[in-house]
Amino acid sequence: MLYNNKKVCISCLHNILHKDTRVAGLFATLAIAGGLVTSAGVLLLWTLKSNPSRPFDLASIATSPTIPPELGAVVGAGFALIAAIVLLQLPGSIAHAARRQADIQRLRMQSSSFAGTLTAVNFTNRWLFHFPMFRVEVSYIVNDTPIVVSAHMRTSADRVPVVGSRILVLTDFRGTTHVELDLSNGVVFEPDVTKYAAPDY
Repeated sequence: MLYNNKKVCISCLHNILHKDTRVAGLFATLAIAGGLVTSAGVLLLWTLKSNPSRPFDLASIATSPTIPPELGAVVGAGFALIAAIVLLQLPGSIAHAARRQADIQRLRMQSSSFAGTLTAVNFTNRWLFHFPMFRVEVSYIVNDTPIVVSAHMRTSADRVPVVGSRILVLTDFRGTTHVELDLSNGVVFEPDVTKYAAPDY
């Protein structure tokens, strides 16, 4: 049995399995970056307005009996730095997402297709926008040789396919692979829709 660790594309949510997690993660990244920038701005503004005439002294962070403005400045600057790093990573993530979507479209139009089977569904105990995330394995046969591909899956809690579900595997000469549920053969989803539901905090 061969394990294929090359690039695997997985389709989305309601129609198939899942889009690349980095695509969905872009929205979370933007939200985090926006929150960090806002926090940094509030802290820096508080620092500037708290006592404009007071000299800036980093040593007061350790010696002051109260929360000194310097602490706000340092924490705010730290948040701003983190936000800048996150924002700098966005162009690469966007380009990566575009390439993945192009791969999916190309594979759907021109690729070799194989009948596969979902052989493992492992919950990661993580959610993205209330959608549970999984690591899955799909097995299929090429020239009498069993091959297994693994991939990430993000779906809604009421559309988690069970082991044994039929999978359509699309692959090309580059080794790029895309897998999606074979809806023509009927799909069985986890009957307990609360099993993977995101917790309420």
